[in-house]
Amino acid sequence: MAKRAKAKQPWWITEGILDGPGTHEPISFMRRRGCCHEDIEEQYEQRFSDEQARRIAEAGYNFVETCFFKGLGLEAEAYEMKRTKRFVKALQKHGVKAGVYTQWGTLFNETFFQEMPEARNWVQIGADGKPIEYGDAIHQYFRWRGCPGNHDFIEFIKKVCRIAIKDFGVDDIYFDDMCIFEGHDTVCYCDCCRRQFKEYLAKKFPTPESRWERFGLWRVDGIGLPPFRPWSEYTEVAQPIVDPVMQEFIEFRCEQFVKAWREVYAYIQSVDSNVGLMGNPSFPRKYNEHLTSAIDMWQLKDTPSFHYMENAVTPVGVRDGAISSNAPGYKYGRALGITFIPCGGALEPGLIFCEGLAFNNGTGTLGHGYEPFLEFYGAHREEFYRGVEPASDVAVLRHDVSLTWRWHEAYTVMTMAQQQLLCGGIPWMPVWGQQLLDPSTSLGAGGTLGRYKVLVVPGCACLSRDEIAAIYTFVEEGGSAVILENAGTYDEYHHTITEWRFARMFAEVAPAAGFELQYVDRRLNCTWRNKKLLMARYGKGRAIFLPCIRKTREPVRSYQEIGGYRGLQHLQLPRTWRALPRAVQKVAGKRLSLTVVGPKEVFCEVLRKTDTGRLLVHLVNYAKKAVPAGAELHLASAEGKTAQMYVPDKSAKPRRLGIARPRADLAKIRLPSFARYALVVVE
Repeated sequence: MAKRAKAKQPWWITEGILDGPGTHEPISFMRRRGCCHEDIEEQYEQRFSDEQARRIAEAGYNFVETCFFKGLGLEAEAYEMKRTKRFVKALQKHGVKAGVYTQWGTLFNETFFQEMPEARNWVQIGADGKPIEYGDAIHQYFRWRGCPGNHDFIEFIKKVCRIAIKDFGVDDIYFDDMCIFEGHDTVCYCDCCRRQFKEYLAKKFPTPESRWERFGLWRVDGIGLPPFRPWSEYTEVAQPIVDPVMQEFIEFRCEQFVKAWREVYAYIQSVDSNVGLMGNPSFPRKYNEHLTSAIDMWQLKDTPSFHYMENAVTPVGVRDGAISSNAPGYKYGRALGITFIPCGGALEPGLIFCEGLAFNNGTGTLGHGYEPFLEFYGAHREEFYRGVEPASDVAVLRHDVSLTWRWHEAYTVMTMAQQQLLCGGIPWMPVWGQQLLDPSTSLGAGGTLGRYKVLVVPGCACLSRDEIAAIYTFVEEGGSAVILENAGTYDEYHHTITEWRFARMFAEVAPAAGFELQYVDRRLNCTWRNKKLLMARYGKGRAIFLPCIRKTREPVRSYQEIGGYRGLQHLQLPRTWRALPRAVQKVAGKRLSLTVVGPKEVFCEVLRKTDTGRLLVHLVNYAKKAVPAGAELHLASAEGKTAQMYVPDKSAKPRRLGIARPRADLAKIRLPSFARYALVVVE
């Protein structure tokens, strides 16, 4: 049988992206918004010049997005589009791929409707019956949001795409404002959404029995869109989402957006299959993405595209008593097969680019102090940054249902667990809740969980019985689990349950009475008698329960407790933060392939070359001070015959490292000092 041809990878995967300085906003918008510079015309002449394109290329960038369609109207923006067209050609002449900034979300009510009066029917309508406006630091009442469920609106977006591809010859179309983001306090209640939600319910619950089980109703044709305020009622305060109609409406909105996104992608591909699709989905955002933004990255992963990671962590580095990084977001991208590009910069020279080297196969942006690292990347791109796969032994569960129904609690415990493992030198990768059940990624050879030795379940309260059964099977067959805080205390619809879902796993070490759940705050929060660490064997595996990894086990009551949108309180380590890394190591026994012993400011990504099997250990220092000599890599006995270390800002040549073997099942590699980034290659 002939082998199936390998699918052609898009250019942003094969070439990588070094995102350069572009200008997203046209002059028309800057002047209409107000408070722009008096010399803006002269500034734009420089920004859109051939000389600027040459400087961008010489600096090392290979991709730039520039303004194209802001939502004023094709006629209103025609004058500035001519300048954009010239700049696109200038960038491409100098070897830089050109993307164009295009509005997915907003239409200017003062100009767009003059060109297309019928477009008034395309806009999103809030709970108050008025068009949803763009809210920001400056209230932009003149921008109304288009509805992704409106067929005519999506058809217009396709028209804009065709112009960009056919008339401008762009390499990529970048859609900003894919979703409603922080501060907005309504979702769409337009006629399209009302009709489509009814169709969604009828299709998903076709029988009286299915409607009764979900809603306690025999018919659903009388159900309308639930009124709620996503920001003031469910973000600023920690209010779990328990209304089944509201739960289904949230899922409906995510599916509605994914359908529109796939449709636009398919159209772009039909016009020119080499043109990329890029978005700004506000992920991973520090709020409930499903509720507020209708963004479900698990569903969006099936549409080939790349995205800005506008996640309010920049500038990355050590600040406000925490370590702020893009590492978790990059790990999500690697797990989903999605390329993310960071927004913003870093506190330390070279840091923003070195994050991309370690966690994102070199894709990212340059920042400042990047020159020696860029030269190293250019010399070793194929050798170290292509054809790699994760080699972590530890998986951290990302459970979207819990993150939606109980966002504050689930998000806080999950991000704290991720941070503690990064600081503790334990490489990890995310696993989605869907991967617990998908037959193509279930336990066994080639399955997602089967790649890992330890599964961390961080406060995922709303696990289904089937998901719980998959975790039990993983441990029973020899895996290890670390259960954190309130994981397994509700069912998948946020209904209360009689006994803690993981009680059977720890039955040999605690009396059954300790697993009885007690619900408080009108059953919106849960506690139980046992407050102690538990460790038990189950089948061939082991499990540990940690009752608290935060500073307090008290429920999160408000958004401000975890720092609001930009604060870092949720990343500030408690005094006992090493308990989780130690628990992971203890429950794994002597089976972890690699750990890092060093300063908590050093984050690690461990990858393996798929062709040679070489282990690539990327180390990034987020602190201002250099990492002193003496940090160590601890490897399992099967790893490590030879090791060499690259420190690009010191020398282009590698340094051979000694490997000590204090016992048969352990190899130690002592590291010399490095300032920002180092790569250790183990063979």
